[in-house]
Formats: sequence, structure tokens, C-alpha cells
Amino acid sequence: MKQNPIVTEVLDVFDTIKSRTINFIKDKSAAQKGQIIVGDAGMGKTTAVIQAILGCKYQNNVEYVKGSNLTWIEVVKEL
Repeated sequence: MKQNPIVTEVLDVFDTIKSRTINFIKDKSAAQKGQIIVGDAGMGKTTAVIQAILGCKYQNNVEYVKGSNLTWIEVVKEL
């Protein structure tokens, strides 16, 4: 059965958020000091970020701030 293209697009977006979050957390040499995910409220941005943080086992090294239209992620301890 073919998946709805809208569902496929949404899943791709959240897979990208998770992937970029993991790369951001793990890349110690990056100049990037924070990451902001922007989008409409209730879309699941923070859920995707939390899943990525827990998936790479660095939850003690990362803080995130949830707003209605954004989620901010910052590495707070050296990995």
C-alpha cells in the first residue's frame, strides 16, 4: 500500500530534525553553539529533538528550551 505523500513529507522532516540534532550534539569541533528548530506550534519539534537527544545518550550534556514556535538546543557540558 502506498503511503500518503503528505505523511511521507512530514516523516522526512522529522527524520531530518533528529539527524541534524544528533550531528549537532556529537560534533565537538563544530563552530555551531546552538540549534533552533522553528515551525508551527504543536507540530512535534520538541518531541523529535528529545528523541534524538535520548537516542544518542547525551541527555546530561544537552539542554533544550521549548517555545510555542521554536525549540532551542545547546550543548552545556563537554562530551
